[in-house]
Amino acid sequence: MNLTIGIVMLVIGLGMIFLGRPRRGEHVRPFLASTAMFVLYPAFTLVFLAMGFLTILMNL
Repeated sequence: MNLTIGIVMLVIGLGMIFLGRPRRGEHVRPFLASTAMFVLYPAFTLVFLAMGFLTILMNL
């Protein structure tokens, strides 16, 4: 069960990386134009990646 949660958190973190990348001709994604979101989005991405990785690592 915990291994599944870790994998899902890791996939969410990787999805957030691809979702936050700018497209061609864009400087930033439209949802990252807000200052608060621009600051919080990388932190949430790192939290999902770290927690997912650690959950998988602890369940091996």
